[in-house]
Amino acid sequence: MHVSAAVFGFSLACIFSLALTPLVRLLAVRRQLQDLPGPHKIHRVARPLVGGLAIYAALALSLLATAYAFPHLEESFRALARAVVVAGGLVVVLGLIDDLQGSRPWKKLLTQALAVGVVQVHVDVLGLGWTTSAGPLPMLVAIALVVPWVVGVTNAMNLIDGLDGLASGVAAASGLGLLALGWALGQPVPAVVAAVVVGAALGFLRSNAHPAKIFMGDTGSMFLGFVLAILGARLFHSRPQPLTLLALILILWVPCIDAVYAVLRRWAGRRSIFRPDRGHIHHRLLDAGLSQRSAGLALCCLSALGALAGVQVGRGQSPLPWTGSVLLATLPLAIVLRTRRAQPALAPGAALGATLGPAAAARVAGAAVRTASAGRTAGSPVRVPGATPPADQQALEPAALAPQAVSQDRAA
Repeated sequence: MHVSAAVFGFSLACIFSLALTPLVRLLAVRRQLQDLPGPHKIHRVARPLVGGLAIYAALALSLLATAYAFPHLEESFRALARAVVVAGGLVVVLGLIDDLQGSRPWKKLLTQALAVGVVQVHVDVLGLGWTTSAGPLPMLVAIALVVPWVVGVTNAMNLIDGLDGLASGVAAASGLGLLALGWALGQPVPAVVAAVVVGAALGFLRSNAHPAKIFMGDTGSMFLGFVLAILGARLFHSRPQPLTLLALILILWVPCIDAVYAVLRRWAGRRSIFRPDRGHIHHRLLDAGLSQRSAGLALCCLSALGALAGVQVGRGQSPLPWTGSVLLATLPLAIVLRTRRAQPALAPGAALGATLGPAAAARVAGAAVRTASAGRTAGSPVRVPGATPPADQQALEPAALAPQAVSQDRAA
């Protein structure tokens, strides 16, 4: 029954995501919800934003349909589905606000922690019933483990959303890892939900692969990270052991190493860890000469290898060879990260952003676009200087650069 439910949920989520993504893109174009080029961004023309709404809708509808189509599934599946839909909806609203007008870091962290509490109302994600060989795990210890995990993975997935198709590809690979780990640990309920996540991510990937027709924005990246983190916490709940934690880290290897590297880099440079920059792993791969497609494919393959290794470690295999293989595959990235390269050419508007800062640059650019829009002739498009939009983006003009919704930094 669980296998049938997983296949049904995966297929339905993929179909819903494929069908809803063009509709959300059309809505974003009409409402001028665009992600503008900026100093820390790679794209050179405005792209439709808030594609995460399609991912959330596809996942929520598929979970509800799966619960209805398989009424004999455990009550725990319905509880977990409700938790993902309700708490995930809170994270989606947070991401939407961040995409449209920006949000302070402490507000995002607080809302994400609140979403963990919402999940706890439906299922025991904080592990208040965990027991170890030494006895029950104290409540404060459980909370200190789970809340930073969920908040950290949520934001780590947001950080890697800097290349076309990267976040959706990594989410699909990590979701497959959690799916297999759930079966290996005898936890089919999180595995079924993971299958739905994979379907929603792959369906969106069709429109998000390079050259992307739409971005998921913080709306989608934080939601995917949040759901993956919750599923990981549920699997850890079934076997609270260090090897299980190692398995989860390997499954989410790419977001984890990029987040750790970003924090250490900013801390070493005596900058706020919340201040965006152009030093993420995918940025450095581009600086090393890789194309967007090649860099994204390399990181997705590394994520798939990490997922495979995590599943084997979770099954009880020796962690040394599997962890070693992942570290060996990561070694070229470490070499690239340690190599100092000349600063690459910045995207249009980058010089202004470097001088005034991203927020001030966005306001100045927005004022310039509004002034130009007011004075242009009807049907004459406004373009970013030096950028020629591709044919599939001509439908976005003349309103392509209207700054009603400017993402704070999709590569933050």
